[in-house]
Amino acid sequence: MGLIFEAVPTEGLASIAYLVGDSSCGTAALVDPCVDVDRYLTLAQARRVTITRIFETHIHSDMVSGSRELQSHLPNAKICHSWEGASDYKQPHLPVHDGDCFGFGELVLTTRHTPGPTPEHMAYLLSEKRNPHSP
Repeated sequence: MGLIFEAVPTEGLASIAYLVGDSSCGTAALVDPCVDVDRYLTLAQARRVTITRIFETHIHSDMVSGSRELQSHLPNAKICHSWEGASDYKQPHLPVHDGDCFGFGELVLTTRHTPGPTPEHMAYLLSEKRNPHSP
């Protein structure tokens, strides 16, 4: 397995996107992208992965999400957002629920509903298939 776990901070904002994936199978996810999506596309290309899922932790009020812009470059990538905020989210997306799992090669990303800053807030737990997280 070729674990990819890259933090991508946004200068001037308290925002960090994460590229996570498995380079041995060539798939990855991006969590909380900002609108400057070229850097994520460049990073994914350098790591030899395709972003197949775009995850949002919550509906952002302090930044503009880059999900829609990223999906315009990657039309097969699915945007994943909490079912809780579905009526507020104005673009097509895959509603995710607590405990949903998504595979990226030997990695599993598990969704956790963690209301707090916003009611729909989600956290994402990354683990290996051979050593999965137990609730």
